[in-house]
Amino acid sequence: MRNCSGKNSSMTVQCIGPNKETRPCNDGPCKVKILDCDDADWQGSLDRIGWSVCPRDTTFLKGLWRHDPMQGDNRVGRIEYGKCCAAEEPAFINQSSTCLNADWSLVLDRYNVWALCPTGSFMNGLSVGKPLPAFLNDIEEAKCCHPQNHPTSYEDCYDEDVTISFDTRGWSECRRDGYYMTGFYKSSCDKLYCIEKFRCCKMKNETVVSGRWSDWEDWGECNAVCGDGERERKRTCTSSSPSKEQARCSGPSKETRPCNNGPCHESESGCPEGWVHYGNSCFLVIDIPIREWKDARRNCRKLGGELAKITSATQNQFLLNLLKKQVRFTSRGAWIGLQRRGSNAFYWTDDTPLTGYTAWKVGEPNNVLEKCVFLIGKNWRWGFTPGKWNDAYCILPSWIHYKDMPVALCQKTPNGMEVLSRLR
Repeated sequence: MRNCSGKNSSMTVQCIGPNKETRPCNDGPCKVKILDCDDADWQGSLDRIGWSVCPRDTTFLKGLWRHDPMQGDNRVGRIEYGKCCAAEEPAFINQSSTCLNADWSLVLDRYNVWALCPTGSFMNGLSVGKPLPAFLNDIEEAKCCHPQNHPTSYEDCYDEDVTISFDTRGWSECRRDGYYMTGFYKSSCDKLYCIEKFRCCKMKNETVVSGRWSDWEDWGECNAVCGDGERERKRTCTSSSPSKEQARCSGPSKETRPCNNGPCHESESGCPEGWVHYGNSCFLVIDIPIREWKDARRNCRKLGGELAKITSATQNQFLLNLLKKQVRFTSRGAWIGLQRRGSNAFYWTDDTPLTGYTAWKVGEPNNVLEKCVFLIGKNWRWGFTPGKWNDAYCILPSWIHYKDMPVALCQKTPNGMEVLSRLR
């Protein structure tokens, strides 16, 4: 710019030409945040048995779009779109995902509950187990995914209140940048408007580096007050890298070996009548053949327990011996608390992943559609070794005779403590 001035300040001064000029410049590209998102079209799919998922495994739900409320129509099928967005954290952009199916069937049978993905995973879709009209309690599973190198934790989480927005037509979503849905809160009914909160979490940028094992610790005390149990020793995977980086080592972090603290008397074991004490748990075989894994689990839960979680060879052998004592010792043995989520990942019913000890039959697991597991009882055909694990359909086909169905193998902690505690 320039100023127009003259010698006589009492007179108005005029100058010829402009008082300012401009010229182009460039400070580089603008930093505009462009989200890589899809609107998954679920119109009608949530009114049918099966899955409604994001178009890509590498995207994660940020929100849901529902249609107008209608008098007497509050089915799940009123959800017609899902907003599916890719990772924003640079470490996870374009990284392939690991997915699993979280079992929400029993959770959503109850009221005032959170239905959540395993920690570190984000929602990618929903599966309905009933045709039109299906409600919240008919949601069987959630597809939960995370970038392959994402840790089993979050950077941060908060609860998005959708009490009002989810009662009307339009989007309800995680409004903070970089946050994705990991589940929702269902209040006091099974109608769609009883979704009141979304759990929204942010990915954690935690680099994984190679580590090295420490020396083994001394063997611990026997975990059984009496009878058979196990001793355990541990080692730690460490790294000299900054604390933000997670160390990863190959091989087990713990070992177990059997121990025995003498015969149990009823007052010492803490197990209810009919249950058998082993380690720090009580076990019971419900000696009734059961076609469906879900029914076997439900029967255990009615007694305050869960389907058994097996973490060592000695425990596996103990449970096989317990089965052999039953009147109905079938070829398919007993359902255990292990279930496939996604194509390859197996989880116990307490949501811990299958790591460390396994006892798979040769060639198993071999079918992504076989999502449940039983402990083989009798050696009924080649390769079916007693005590090995076999993946199977969660509802066994009708051609299998009733007497060959698995029974339920239940586990609980003594003295009414929390169900299915982990071995120390």
